[in-house]
Amino acid sequence: MQPLRPQEHWHIDVAYLNLGGTFHYPCAILDGASRAIVHWEIRETMTEADVECILLRALKQHPDERPRVISGTGRSSSPRTSRSSSASPA
Repeated sequence: MQPLRPQEHWHIDVAYLNLGGTFHYPCAILDGASRAIVHWEIRETMTEADVECILLRALKQHPDERPRVISGTGRSSSPRTSRSSSASPA
C-alpha cells in the first residue's frame, strides 16, 4: 500500500558495489510517499548493527518526522554475484 503523506513510511534500501575488488555497501533511507532520500551512508560492512546505526542517525537528523512503518527493501547479507562479476567477500 502506497503511503498517502510524507514521513508516514520509510524504506531502507541496501545494495553493494564492487570497487576494484573491495565491496562497499550503500544504504539509503527513503520516504515512501515522495521517494526522497531521508539519509544515506556507504559502509565497508553491512550488518544488522550497521543498518540500525544508519536508521538511528536518520531519526536523529529528523526528530520531528517519525514514520509509523519502517521496512527494508534490500538485504544486508553477503552479496551474491553473477558469473560475470568478481567473487564476493568471504
